[in-house]
Amino acid sequence: FISADTNYDTLWKKILLNLLGCIPFSKNNFDYKAIKQILNYLKQGYPVGIYPEGGRNWTGETDEVIYSTAKLIKLAKVPVYTTLNKGGYLSKPRWSQYYKKGVFEIEITKTLNINEIENLDIDEVFKKIKSSMYHNDYKWQRKNMIKFKGNKRAEHIERVLYVCPQCCALDSFTSENNHFYCKNCGSKHEVNEYGFIIGNSNYDNVVDWDKWQRKKLEEFSDSEDFYLESKEVYMQKFSDNNKEYNGLTNII
Repeated sequence: FISADTNYDTLWKKILLNLLGCIPFSKNNFDYKAIKQILNYLKQGYPVGIYPEGGRNWTGETDEVIYSTAKLIKLAKVPVYTTLNKGGYLSKPRWSQYYKKGVFEIEITKTLNINEIENLDIDEVFKKIKSSMYHNDYKWQRKNMIKFKGNKRAEHIERVLYVCPQCCALDSFTSENNHFYCKNCGSKHEVNEYGFIIGNSNYDNVVDWDKWQRKKLEEFSDSEDFYLESKEVYMQKFSDNNKEYNGLTNII
């Protein structure tokens, strides 16, 4: 598996990752050494696992796929399989410190064979990978309605939700156990055993709430009254195919 070089920050992690055969990779850089190691493993007949999102997503919906993944696939010329983890986000959201007991499904499908890789261009390979990787844990949950048992289901949800739909206050949430509150208007919400949010008539899940608040943040940034204490806040706007971003803009 490809592993970000930031994971090699302690001796015991280095030993463990090396024993597992992980390949250290420098994020946001063209890591020629890692790519060479990947190709060498593949030539020897070993499978290589990569994370085309670059990391765990925050909302339960597949994040943007890194475009250079398609270039690597064209270069490697080996069959590609896609793995979807269903229920993983609801078991342990990235923003939460606590695990919940439920169901975790792994679905593996063959996405591209060698002939397809040779005949498709990079854009077409990228589209195939992106569509095959898409998963929304909340859509999956609506069909299954499985209980994820555990305490403190809402604690730290303010790490991902930062705009209140009731009063539009920014960074006003505080969480405790299974509930979270807006300190500005007093609105109260709960995360139930199925992972859905109760107490908001518009958004019962983190995915839809986050899409709304991102648009709201852009509106805030255009307002003359918008103010944050930090002077190091930036917004990145990516093109539709995620090849490159259209600029890094200071929103203060």
